[in-house]
Amino acid sequence: MPVRKRTTLATSLIGRSQTVDSFTGEVVYQHFHPCTFTNYQLTSSEGHPWRPSRDRKYSAIAQLPDIGGPFDTRKIECINAGYAIVNLSRPGGYLRQYDGPIFAYYSNYIGQNASIQNPSSDAVLDGLGSTAISRVLPTNPLSGMGQFLSELRELPTASKLASWAGTAAQLRSIKKAPKGVLKRGSQDWLNFQFGWVPFVKDLKDFFTTARDADKHIRQLERDSGRNVRRKFKFPDEVSTVVTNMGSGYGDPVLDSYLYISPGVLTKTVTTRVSRWFSGCFTYYLEAPGLARLEQYSNRLYGTRITTDLLWKIGPWSWAADWITNFGDVVHNTAAFANDGLVMRYGYMMEKSTIITEYSLKGLTMFDGRVLNLTQSFVTTTMKRRRATPYGFGFDPGTFTARQWSIIAALGISKRPRQLQS
Repeated sequence: MPVRKRTTLATSLIGRSQTVDSFTGEVVYQHFHPCTFTNYQLTSSEGHPWRPSRDRKYSAIAQLPDIGGPFDTRKIECINAGYAIVNLSRPGGYLRQYDGPIFAYYSNYIGQNASIQNPSSDAVLDGLGSTAISRVLPTNPLSGMGQFLSELRELPTASKLASWAGTAAQLRSIKKAPKGVLKRGSQDWLNFQFGWVPFVKDLKDFFTTARDADKHIRQLERDSGRNVRRKFKFPDEVSTVVTNMGSGYGDPVLDSYLYISPGVLTKTVTTRVSRWFSGCFTYYLEAPGLARLEQYSNRLYGTRITTDLLWKIGPWSWAADWITNFGDVVHNTAAFANDGLVMRYGYMMEKSTIITEYSLKGLTMFDGRVLNLTQSFVTTTMKRRRATPYGFGFDPGTFTARQWSIIAALGISKRPRQLQS
């Protein structure tokens, strides 16, 4: 992708230190302290047109379902340089002078590309995108009766519930429970959490879906063949780290006799990572008949036997889904294999913002003035990851002839067996 770089100067100030002979007025020493904070931005993008609201020239573009593409951009900005202009003169045999800014903190690396954090990898965003798709698919079953019926044999019986109560009583009656009792109690607790609790939830979902079945079927029919747009937002990740950097004299550091006491330098880093998915789906219902009734049934109750259902009723699938998103991938693969379901476009997006604040408090100069300086820098990283019509992380070369025919019919491909770039 083309790479665009942009560098602008945010703050460029120079202070001057000098030593003057008090008798002759001759400048025997002079030094300049340049201090520059730079705004820097690096963007990798194909270049995508935006859809104006009024310009007729772009009216055709505005009707397209997908005019975007992948990109990433990294930017660092100096929001507040955090300095004070001072003019100090201390007489003696030689007159010591400084005229210029004193900054809370300065480092040459600030504003450089190396100081900008990297976005998440493609693999991480593909995994998150797969999870988001599994949550918003327009053909997702509204209740899981297929899984519910297959797991009836796993439910705790009345005698098992009674045994749980007996186990609890044993644990209360003895100070040191036998190993077998503890083991049985932990097993029963897992059975309760992963057996009884989902059972109650499935029942509630079933009755709610049955009550509103007519509304759901009308919605399913109305959206067939149309562009169905969906979004999913993950919870923001926010963290704050405060570091005491000890005593500080600011920048530049002047002759020691120009100070009474140093200040306290503190660094606060606040990080916020936002991730969200945006996509457009299309599916088709069969002609009225048994095939359409099967689509109704699966949408309402999840009765279709697929690899997704087989995965969910597997004995250890819950453990795998606890630490991976493999179940989401299986779910998406099964969904895209039915109902003519395809994504016209799908994007996983990430925005990471890091606010770094340096605070220098209580720096006291020899003339009695106290400087309290605070400066702030913001680094922003944004990345957009594009999905294939059948999900994230797939190689289009593995698509079947049927999948390519659907892609071509929807106009998603520009050339045979080639996706739009």
